[in-house]
Amino acid sequence: AIEAAGESGVEVRLNPVDAEACIDENARVLADSALGRGTVVASGAMGSVFASLHDRSLLLARWAAGEK
Repeated sequence: AIEAAGESGVEVRLNPVDAEACIDENARVLADSALGRGTVVASGAMGSVFASLHDRSLLLARWAAGEK
C-alpha cells in the first residue's frame, strides 16, 4: 500500500489492487464536474475533494513509475 499526506494535507492510502478503480473514479468525478453534474460539498472533509483527487493522481503516477 502507498500511504502519504499530500500537499492538501489529505491523507491518501492506495493499495495496488485499487489503482484501476481509483483512476476510474477520478475520471468519473472530473468528467461529471466538467459537465456541471453533481455537487461538490465545500465544507468538512469533502471540502478538499479536488485537492484529494490531485494528490491521488500524483501517487498513482509515482506508483506507476515504481516508487514506493
